[in-house]
Amino acid sequence: SATRTAGTAMTYTTTAYDAYSNTWDVTTDPGTAYTVTTSAGGVWAGSVYTSAYAGTWTVTATYQTQSSTASLAVNHAAVDHIALSPASVTRTAGTAVTYTTTAYDAYSNTWDVTTDPSTAYTITTGAGGTWAGNVYTSVNAGTWTVTATYQAKSATAGLTVNRGAPYTLTLQANPTSLVVGSSSILTATVADQFGNPVPDGTTVTFVADEGNVETPSATVNGIATSSISSTVAGTAHITATSGSPQQTTTVVFTPGAPSQIIMQASPSTLVAGSGATAAITATVSDVFGNVLSDVMLTGDTVPSTLGSVSGLGVTDAGGRAFGAWTAGSLPGSGLLRVSSGNISGTLPVTLAVPLSGAAPTIASLSTDSVTAGGASFTLIVTGTNFYIGSVIYWNGVPQTTTFINSTQLTITVPASALATPGTVNITVVNPGPAGTSNVVTLKVWTRIYLPAIFTG
Repeated sequence: SATRTAGTAMTYTTTAYDAYSNTWDVTTDPGTAYTVTTSAGGVWAGSVYTSAYAGTWTVTATYQTQSSTASLAVNHAAVDHIALSPASVTRTAGTAVTYTTTAYDAYSNTWDVTTDPSTAYTITTGAGGTWAGNVYTSVNAGTWTVTATYQAKSATAGLTVNRGAPYTLTLQANPTSLVVGSSSILTATVADQFGNPVPDGTTVTFVADEGNVETPSATVNGIATSSISSTVAGTAHITATSGSPQQTTTVVFTPGAPSQIIMQASPSTLVAGSGATAAITATVSDVFGNVLSDVMLTGDTVPSTLGSVSGLGVTDAGGRAFGAWTAGSLPGSGLLRVSSGNISGTLPVTLAVPLSGAAPTIASLSTDSVTAGGASFTLIVTGTNFYIGSVIYWNGVPQTTTFINSTQLTITVPASALATPGTVNITVVNPGPAGTSNVVTLKVWTRIYLPAIFTG
């Protein structure tokens, strides 16, 4: 038997024996043939065998039908190159890959050097992860190159690390405080346990205890977005969830600009000239009905003869301001008005005629005579104790009356009322029990046509 390194030669000698142990050399005799196990490879040159494949082989010499064998162990030659397996593989972050390294000599003989002390394993910088011998546990998502080195020979393999399942979630709102009717952008950042963005298309749901929120949303590079809006002032709590992880944030919705003023007065009717007051409550809200505090309010009456408004000032936390309406001296109807800038609220109110009010009096008419068949005209009645609600009567028939002030009223006299000559009784009647004025007459004269006299 003999041992050789692949690629080296072995020279054989063949000796013949007769029955009496006489010997002679037949090594190079033309009748001597040499063979080796078929799978051993290699080449013969006479009695010289140059080995190829590593292994233990049987060499046979045959001379004149007689054969003899010898054992030949062929070891692999020096390393020519190495191979790393698996050559390409995909894993999820956090999982492991076991690598195998195989050495090759120039004759394609192989041997396992996976755990050989001189075999070293590395991976692209930035991949993170850890090595335990030939086992790599991944961390960072991406496509990386694994390298094995043995006796100055290197081989590489591709490793793709995919992102893992959701493990952490961070939720942010921008802005965190805004006016009702506006929208805040919600951003959820989702990562696996190693900080890699989760796979694109991972679902994130958004829920809120107030307002309207868009849900669900799918991640792109680990980020999912949504938005929230509300018409109700207050604090909205929004929770984003992806798998197990979730996080909550808040958005504060503040009331908008003053849009409406709602008024109440108790009572809404006072007696003219009594000095009585009515309590006023004015509530200010935005266009969505959210009440507003710290809004300055002022008040008045329309017309001003209805009296005055006092108090009010700045609204409280409930959006309310309180004041008082003090009765004016002239009976009539109109409006209480409360204002803040160009926003106003009104409430119909009435000043009733005092039970002891004086009866109206007529002092004069703007004209005391007109011609029958004439055109319509405006009649001005001058006197005292006139009120809003005082009515001029034309021969006992009430007319549409315009209140000018406490001493003047007007009506429009239509042409139809002047069709017939005669005397018209003009009176003024006040509302309530105050009574009727004295009678003043207006003459409707007959039109007189004088004959024309011509001189020649």
